[in-house]
Amino acid sequence: MMNRTTLFLIYILLLFSLVTSDEYTSTIQKTLNSVVVEVEDSNSNIDVEVITDLNEDFGTNINSNENNKDDMNKTEYNLRVKVGNKELSATLLNNVTTRAFIEKLPITLCMLDLYSREMCYRFSKALPTDDVNFCGYEVGEIVYYPPMHSFVILYSQNGESFSMQKMGYIYSGIDVFDNIGDVDISFELANE
Repeated sequence: MMNRTTLFLIYILLLFSLVTSDEYTSTIQKTLNSVVVEVEDSNSNIDVEVITDLNEDFGTNINSNENNKDDMNKTEYNLRVKVGNKELSATLLNNVTTRAFIEKLPITLCMLDLYSREMCYRFSKALPTDDVNFCGYEVGEIVYYPPMHSFVILYSQNGESFSMQKMGYIYSGIDVFDNIGDVDISFELANE
């Protein structure tokens, strides 16, 4: 059975992470991760599953020691992107957002063609983030836009900057998205 005080403190940290800036959220996520590690390493009666289940409800990144050990050692992932009869190759960075996305693979998303610059899919629940920055982008970048839970492929440049978590890149064939309109796009990990 979980100690009520511990559960309350974890709940407060999670709520605080939802209303603070991204730099504080990253610190809170690291603190929560260390709490889980300490609880797992001790012989306490605190139920780690209750703590980790809060992850889905709050969109934060709480991982136990056993989760993603192999993934943490990778620096990048190879992704196959299918658009109609075209196949593109992408490289994804290793971060919490990418790992959450990879857990959903293989997946086909109906992506919206927005602003003549991006293909966008809005997840119903937020993906976790750990390095959101306000910056410009490069054509071919794959990013996550946290305010709208948006997974985005940027295919044209308009000079705009916005808050994003960088996820990876499509290095060639990005012009397939020019004037394509809304379209189903499939994503799967490539054999490595």
